[in-house]
Amino acid sequence: MRTGRPPVPAVDRFTAKYSIDPTTGCWVWLANTSKDGYGKFKIKDKTIRAHRASYELFVCDPGKAQVLHRCDNRLCVNPKHLFLGTHQGNMDDMVSKKRQARLDTHGRALLTKEDVRAIHLLNRQGISYDKLAKKYSVHKSTVALIVQGKHWVDIYREFHVGS
Repeated sequence: MRTGRPPVPAVDRFTAKYSIDPTTGCWVWLANTSKDGYGKFKIKDKTIRAHRASYELFVCDPGKAQVLHRCDNRLCVNPKHLFLGTHQGNMDDMVSKKRQARLDTHGRALLTKEDVRAIHLLNRQGISYDKLAKKYSVHKSTVALIVQGKHWVDIYREFHVGS
């Protein structure tokens, strides 16, 4: 049921949903967030990420480009902290800043660093890839890639530097 009042402009609705962090200058999103930690905002009858809405409201329509963060704060919606880029540019930025999930910090990792060290030690003792794969509930090829230094390279180096 309409009240006869005009709708609140998107910019006004948006500015009521963040707080400015005086230390970083980030505009920290206080409203709804997605499961992956980004703000959500409804604009033009469509819910989009809040930082993308900020770019659209205060800079320009980003079109098909991705809106990326200079500050690496998913909740930041300060347009001065945002820039346009590509998916590949975003992935390259993540890798250069070492923000990607690696090794046992990855949410789907099956092995821990201790498991990988044990695989190296047991393999040196003559335990087969098949037996190691069964013991650690991974595929035989995973064990092979670990032992050959193609996966978990940092731990491989612990066992093979200077040998």
